[in-house]
Parts: sequence; structure tokens; C-alpha cells
Amino acid sequence: MRKVVVYGGRSVRRIDTRFAEALYLKHLAEDTQKKHSYAWRRNEKWLEIIKALHRRGRNIVIDWCRKFARYIVLKAMRTGVPLFLKTLRNYGSMPHRNLVL
Repeated sequence: MRKVVVYGGRSVRRIDTRFAEALYLKHLAEDTQKKHSYAWRRNEKWLEIIKALHRRGRNIVIDWCRKFARYIVLKAMRTGVPLFLKTLRNYGSMPHRNLVL
């Protein structure tokens, strides 16, 4: 997913995401693990490199999601559109009422 498309009534805005960069860093970490399959388990240097690549990818995704959520909230406040928040913590454990047997 390279862009998020936001429709604002009259205009369409495309916002670039950084998910491709995060996936690339994860790919680099996995390739390093494949290339140095013996060394990364025993050498701290390779292990730290792999951990750093995974950490950078994760931080990019988390940071971008927070920035985009902030963008949505600020845009809603500026335009006066009501914004509803819903917690999805127990969503997986909730019984499904629309289940047809």
C-alpha cells in the first residue's frame, strides 16, 4: 500500500505511506538471516543488525499510523465533522450475532 486516498467532498487527496519502506527493511533483515544463517545465531554483531532492521521497520509503521490518526482528528476538528472512536480490544472474543447455522 503506497498511498491512502482521502475524499473530501470536492477534492481527492493522495497521501503517501511508508509501508513500502518498512517492508523493505523487514526484507533486508530476512535476507541477512538467510545469507548469514550460521553467523547471526552466534555473533552478536549480526544479531544486533537484524534486530535493528526489524525495529526500524516496526517504528516506521507505528509512527506513520500515529501521524495519520492525528491528521484525521485534526481534519475532523477543523471541518466540524463528528468523529466516533470505538475500542476494538475485545472484538475477537465477542460472540457473533450474525452467525447463520
